[in-house]
Amino acid sequence: LVRKWTRQFGTRGLEAGTDVAVDQAGNLYVTGYTTGELAPHPGRALTGIIPDERPDHFLRKFDPSGAELWTAQWDADDLEEVLVRNVEGVEVGYQMPVKNDYRTVVALDPEDASLYVAGTIGRRISWYTAAGAQDLFLAKFGAGNGELSWRKEWNGSWGSDDVPSAITVAPDGDIYLTGRTMETPFDGSFHPDLLLMRWSPEGALRSTATLGSRAFEFGPETKPAGYDVGTAITLDASGSFGYVAGITYGTLPGAGGHY
Repeated sequence: LVRKWTRQFGTRGLEAGTDVAVDQAGNLYVTGYTTGELAPHPGRALTGIIPDERPDHFLRKFDPSGAELWTAQWDADDLEEVLVRNVEGVEVGYQMPVKNDYRTVVALDPEDASLYVAGTIGRRISWYTAAGAQDLFLAKFGAGNGELSWRKEWNGSWGSDDVPSAITVAPDGDIYLTGRTMETPFDGSFHPDLLLMRWSPEGALRSTATLGSRAFEFGPETKPAGYDVGTAITLDASGSFGYVAGITYGTLPGAGGHY
């Protein structure tokens, strides 16, 4: 392997890149979180540090040579907007409420030059209410200029944390996500189930599926269910079959064993 170039960026806060996508022209799209201001907010002092240090999401585009083309950052607090700044410093705001967000994942649809970013939205509500402490969001951006096309939110049952871990786009443009959700309570306790979702290019939720492990023995105890989460997803060339990998602490249906 030969290193072509390296780009380092940040603020006086904390930054982390959590996923990356590349288009057919060689442009790169990096998503992650920041506690600083990569795309400054109007009316906020440009100190490079968010006052409450709650992370924001960001999406940054680089050309094949590593030059920054634009950056989108959406607020984790109460401003409720996405701000896109290009290299000339021009900023545009789009509505997108977010709070207490960390990891994000990104996928590219090469057919219509769209970007899909998924992550979580934290809620200031009790854990047992219908909407979860962390709800899942899916947003569509234009790859050319970073403009937000639409944003959708989804919350599972039992006040769960609904967290995406991986995303991919099918040849027909549908978006597939995997991660975790709290689907069913067992004996008064809660255990994450693997989550699989399919969305249309227009932001319609086509289907959801969950997969949870059954009871298993661990020493003298019998555990009611395991911790099950999808961590990677891919499709075959036709988009007819999908494959999900992940983690379980139980025995999944159809599996031959457990640990």
